[in-house]
Amino acid sequence: NLSRPYSELSGVVLAGGQSRRFGRNKALCHYQSVPMVVRMVRTLRSCCEEIHLVTNRPSDYQDFGFKVIQDETPGLGPLGGIVTAMKHSDKKWFFVIPCDLPLLTEEVVETILSEREGWDAVIPRTPTRTHYLPALYSRELLQGMEAFLRQGIRSLKAFAKTIERVHWLDVEEAPFFNMNTQEDLQNLESTFA
Repeated sequence: NLSRPYSELSGVVLAGGQSRRFGRNKALCHYQSVPMVVRMVRTLRSCCEEIHLVTNRPSDYQDFGFKVIQDETPGLGPLGGIVTAMKHSDKKWFFVIPCDLPLLTEEVVETILSEREGWDAVIPRTPTRTHYLPALYSRELLQGMEAFLRQGIRSLKAFAKTIERVHWLDVEEAPFFNMNTQEDLQNLESTFA
């Protein structure tokens, strides 16, 4: 039986995306009256001893009261954000989530975490796609991630396919719905109103 929050675990919220399709910063938009970035931090809080928000715009988040880290590799996507988080923590595990998963629950996070023994990554997949975020990544992967970035490869998907000890975890679709457009948000609000 594991103690919570897990002392070996860092929660990482990535909020460095361009939000081009959404039209404004998704992390700051409200779903059910709560900013998305706050929802994501709350989802991680029950199981993560430390939580970092990695962003290329720290000033947007200074009033929220959680630890914000300047992305050291802006423009290099989630892989760069994960490397930044790993360099700012000595934890063994990093549960990494994007800022736009309004239906992600603590239970889903716990399910992914519970599968980590013997692996370097636990990556969920649904019947329709593989989700490289949210996912669990080990510090053991840091050097490989840095090597990928040095080669100019910024694809988290491409990196994940090189991980030898990866657990592809089959999960339900619904909690992994991500908000890409204003229409997605409106549909979600009306569905769960």
